Amino acid sequence: MAGLLLSLLLGALAADERVRLVPLPAGAIEPEAQLSSRGEIELLYGAGDPAAIDLFVASSSDGGATLAATRRVNGEGSRSVAIGTVRGARLAIGRDDSLHVAWMGAAKAEPRAPRNGTPLLYSRAPGPREPFTPPRNVITSAVGLDGGLDVAADGRGAVAIVWHAPAAGDEGEEARRVWVTRSSDDGATFQPERAIDSARHGVCACCGMKAIYARGESPAAERLWVLYRCALRGSERDMHALVVGGESDPARSLELSKWPVDTCVMSTAALANGPGDAIVAAYETKGQIFLQSAPAGGEPSRAVAPAGAPGDRKHPRLAVNSKGERLLCWMEGSGWEKGGTLVWQLYERGGAPIAGASGRIEGVPIWSFGAPVALKDDRFVLFH
Repeated sequence: MAGLLLSLLLGALAADERVRLVPLPAGAIEPEAQLSSRGEIELLYGAGDPAAIDLFVASSSDGGATLAATRRVNGEGSRSVAIGTVRGARLAIGRDDSLHVAWMGAAKAEPRAPRNGTPLLYSRAPGPREPFTPPRNVITSAVGLDGGLDVAADGRGAVAIVWHAPAAGDEGEEARRVWVTRSSDDGATFQPERAIDSARHGVCACCGMKAIYARGESPAAERLWVLYRCALRGSERDMHALVVGGESDPARSLELSKWPVDTCVMSTAALANGPGDAIVAAYETKGQIFLQSAPAGGEPSRAVAPAGAPGDRKHPRLAVNSKGERLLCWMEGSGWEKGGTLVWQLYERGGAPIAGASGRIEGVPIWSFGAPVALKDDRFVLFH
């Protein structure tokens, strides 16, 4: 296996030196990678029992060549659920390179949500390489967390945590709403959650979701984007984006793709900031991965898909550099209690694939996927 990984690494570097493939620490799964303002990579991953996994963040100042300053995020009684791939922990970097991590608490994780519900746990490290604060639950009323959650942060002190759950007293996928709780003081305090999906399309119960703050020239220009899969009438599991302005503003809803299917597809999605105010999204529809972009106030572009026949392509991850080049990766052959193959492709700003800048990595562990990140020199690192 080591020889195979080495040959894949050397082959990828020979094909396109802009993409470095970096194996995760032994036993690590479900990575998330972000670049700090200092140009350091912050890598979040889980290790241990996937039903109650421990979370760690490691830093790299040399483009992923080495990892250092590994810190544990959770305490003994606040482990995370990784089973299902749509679950697991999420990472965002905020003001002064503060780190923000949110995750679905394991079966016995503390503190609990109201009515002994599954908690959505949150912890932060106030600065680079500082320890993480004791985890706390952020759900005050919207109990019913299953698969979908994320955390987003900007450079001005805003932190948003999103998830989906039924409204109080309701049941079923069609009753699920998209909820957000916000902080304006770098995660020190959060407001009570509010639902932001005014169109009431429902939410696919065990599908993931993604959130990001769009970059803007002023605080008023920034918008929170939330990508999720609806569950309208139980048979319409279309991909939607919500664009939220101020704390009390209504969200603008964008339909990105349609998928008539009456079962949960256990999908995940990705969002990244592009050059200017563009947002780039990657998501699954009918076993195919699609890449799509939109300006902050405009309509989405035409979606493009990687070459090859659709079938079992899942769990896209995405990074965009300052040139607008996009590194997209996804899983093939993975499933419940089944690992798979990580496939990656580099795209031009306009969406055309770059010849020779692609590859496959066999033997990705159960419940895991890739984690791409763009460096300040416009090269990419792909953790696997």
